[in-house]
Amino acid sequence: MEVKRHGFCRPFHPLQMTSWLVTAFEITIAYGFVVGLLRGTAQVLYAVLFTLGEILVLVTGVLCTGSDPTDPAVHAHRHALKTHSAFDLSLYSAMCTLCGTVVHPSSKHCGRCNRCVSRFDHHCKWLNNCIGQGNYRLFKALIALVALEEALLVAFDAYVLSVRITDSEEFYLRVKGLGSGLVPQAVLVLICVHLALGLVVLCGVVQLLVLHFYLYCRHMTAYELILEQRGRKHARKVAAEVRQKGENPTDGNMSSPQGDATFALFQQEKRKKGLESEAE
Repeated sequence: MEVKRHGFCRPFHPLQMTSWLVTAFEITIAYGFVVGLLRGTAQVLYAVLFTLGEILVLVTGVLCTGSDPTDPAVHAHRHALKTHSAFDLSLYSAMCTLCGTVVHPSSKHCGRCNRCVSRFDHHCKWLNNCIGQGNYRLFKALIALVALEEALLVAFDAYVLSVRITDSEEFYLRVKGLGSGLVPQAVLVLICVHLALGLVVLCGVVQLLVLHFYLYCRHMTAYELILEQRGRKHARKVAAEVRQKGENPTDGNMSSPQGDATFALFQQEKRKKGLESEAE
């Protein structure tokens, strides 16, 4: 399998292409209809803020998608092997059998990208790229900017709809002034779809922000959280099996080989971040 260095490497993920289409639709409706339906200060404010926000989102998104979060040790080791130069293997305590190179202990091999990522957090399908130590700050900045942009979009869409509710005649006059050739009902449907889509994106991104704030407070990655949840789930399963056998899982004299093996596996996986196909 070919190594994927960044999110612009093909094949593109369907969710990645979906995000491009959603962005294009939001920009088209915002400039083609929403700006023209606003008046005075609201129009200027929306045009300036939306343009600035969209530029920041697009730039950050391109940088995050095009970044390479591969463990630097992988590049350094491969370069040394290719050029037959000296390389101190004693500085590293872990090795990836899939990459065929040494890696940092916090690295994990991503099955989708076929590379080891330093301090792996997750594989983002929307960006078609892994998120790790090399681009985690960009990712956090991106989701924060998207949240602000979508909140702005929702607020002004709601304002436009309020004009339709309070003064339908004024709304129809503004629609005619757009010169789009669409009837007011069609424009109203487009604004409603624009608003609904913005709400969906906003809710999803806010959930991401809450999750990563939680991870920040706990000083852990999303992948470490998944490993922790897997360990707890397996521990509960083992405890339930023990109870079914009529044994006391809290008995200090009782040892469960399954439980010990599960705990050891979880600890080893947490330290090395695993080499199996990645989980988001």
